[in-house]
Amino acid sequence: MMRRSPFVQFFISNLSWMGASVVLALMIWIAANMADDPVMQDELDRVAVQIELPEGFVVTGQPEIATVTAVIRASRTQWDLLTPDSVLVTADLSSYDQPGTYRVELDAEVISPLQGRVVALRPAVWTV
Repeated sequence: MMRRSPFVQFFISNLSWMGASVVLALMIWIAANMADDPVMQDELDRVAVQIELPEGFVVTGQPEIATVTAVIRASRTQWDLLTPDSVLVTADLSSYDQPGTYRVELDAEVISPLQGRVVALRPAVWTV
C-alpha cells in the first residue's frame, strides 16, 4: 500500500479550515464593499408617465397629474446619477379595446445602464 506524502496529509487535514477562511474572507470583502457604496432607498419626484395605447386610440382626458413619485432602491453611486428621465413609468392601455374610463396600474423600471429597483410608485394606479 502506498503512503501519502506529509504535504498531502497536511493539506487534507486542514482543508476545512481553508474553506472556512475563504468564506470568511468573502464575507469581509462583501461587507467592506457595502460600507463603501451603501444601498439607499429614497424618492424621486416628477417622473413622467408614458401611456401605451392600442392602434388608433387617443386619450381625450389626461389625468390631472402627469407625473408620479418613484421610491427607488439603489447604491449611492447610482443615486448620484439618477434623474426623473432615468425611470420609465408606463400606463399600459393596449389590452383595452373599447373607449371608456379605466383604472390602470402603473409599471416602472430603472432604465439601463443604471441599476436600481423601483420599490413603489405614488400614485400606483391611474384613472384614464
